Amino acid sequence: MEIITLKNGLRIAFHEIPYVRSCAMNLYIKYGSRNEDSEQSGAAHFIEHMLFKGTSTLTNEQIAEKIDRLGGQFNACTAKEYTCIYCHVISEAVREGLSLLLQIATDPKFDKDDLETERGVILEEINMYEDSPEDCAMDSLASEIFSDSGLGNNILGTEKSVKSFSAEVLRTAMKNFYLPSKMVLSVCGNFDKSLVLELAEEYLGFGSVTAAEEFPKARFNVGTVLKNKDFEQSQIIIASEALPTGSPDRFAASVYSALAGAASSSRLNIRIREELGLAYSVYTFLAAYSGVGSFILSAASAHKNHIEVIEKSLEVMENIPKTLISAELDRVKDQFKAVSVMGGESVTSMCGSIGREILFTGKCTPPEDIIKNVDSLTLDYVRAVGERIWNKNRLALCIVGKPEKRAEYQSLGFK
Repeated sequence: MEIITLKNGLRIAFHEIPYVRSCAMNLYIKYGSRNEDSEQSGAAHFIEHMLFKGTSTLTNEQIAEKIDRLGGQFNACTAKEYTCIYCHVISEAVREGLSLLLQIATDPKFDKDDLETERGVILEEINMYEDSPEDCAMDSLASEIFSDSGLGNNILGTEKSVKSFSAEVLRTAMKNFYLPSKMVLSVCGNFDKSLVLELAEEYLGFGSVTAAEEFPKARFNVGTVLKNKDFEQSQIIIASEALPTGSPDRFAASVYSALAGAASSSRLNIRIREELGLAYSVYTFLAAYSGVGSFILSAASAHKNHIEVIEKSLEVMENIPKTLISAELDRVKDQFKAVSVMGGESVTSMCGSIGREILFTGKCTPPEDIIKNVDSLTLDYVRAVGERIWNKNRLALCIVGKPEKRAEYQSLGFK
């Protein structure tokens, strides 16, 4: 794997896999909902939609036809701290695929009629997420635990902000954030390196290195959010402050999350689903951001059972450090290594992980180093990291569905 930085600060990561017959290409821009205040909320996501609606030389129909002819994967996404435009095509189509990707990333038309069409689409998307129990709960909890930061913003924005955006507002946001020095182009698979450099210079060779701009600081706040919604189940989200992006303890934290709730044999799945039959889905994951992070436990259950799910889940989490043994840790480490190896054999997965890591840390951890780090994890080390990322005295809670009175959750230790 090789990283080349152009004079204007654009970083290009090349990971050649000559025995495959396709190529994945991801353009990461360090611009997401964390950069936005309440008035700008959703601008990054709105821009992402508009990228596919036409350029100065291509209509949206022509873009759609080109994507279909390429026959691969071609899309974009917006996250809390980045926007990504990506494609996966056969090696013979790298020139056409990368040219199209870079063209829509640098030359969106922002046609007035298209703007109104996408405004309606995004408003429907917001309504759709409100009808999704887990999405609704995650967004509601984020607004509580990161209430003093853009990390608490809904990526889609609000009805008010989306209705307010003009083409000029979106162009200004692009001018401020869609800069080569805030970008990483990740290319993985079978490709011609000189061709990629040629196209990167053609489309992204403008400008100069801009001053490093850090995200506004964020802190994890404890709180309880109760939201009544007419859902069939109650959605439960419990969060604890965890590790930021790039933390040296991230491998231990990932293994701890896997044994807690991110595997079929995890403690939570065995206890809550298999033994008690209280929930179909219960799992944990880590959400890492620049300077801050969270450890999330998610579960959904019948309204009548959701208090018991919370109680039993808290018991499971409290008992893990006390009862964790070497055999269990070794099993989860083996699973984690297998997932890492298999992910490294997927050009799309590898392309994404390389691009994101370079965007936020400036470097990339090779798969063999990940395996070495996991192999080196000791029982005491994993236990200590686990106790750090799941602090039973500082837990945030969100219930969406038919929550009980706040005092019911306070009796369980929530604020």
